Amino acid sequence: MSITEFEYKTGFPALRLTNSNGSASVEILLYGAHVLSWTTNNKQILFLSDKAIFAPGKAIRGGIPIVWPQFGPGPLPQHGFARVKTWRLGKTNTNDDVSVELHL
Repeated sequence: MSITEFEYKTGFPALRLTNSNGSASVEILLYGAHVLSWTTNNKQILFLSDKAIFAPGKAIRGGIPIVWPQFGPGPLPQHGFARVKTWRLGKTNTNDDVSVELHL
């Protein structure tokens, strides 16, 4: 099991979590705590749009976003503010199961 910190193509910090035999991995952008990629047996499971814009204040099209504290329109930005903020890495675990905690 491994956790690798890297810079995504846009300059945003990101994490790659990989299982022990390398057959599955997930990539998480710290901007929005957004899951960009989930690969198993060399097959990409998630959709990430070619039109996705990676810029501060912009939501990412595709992947798995954090929608909080509201869904849809309301007094806050569409789907809340958590998806357009940079999260920080908290606890990590690479023992039996690889995991990370992200904090806003």
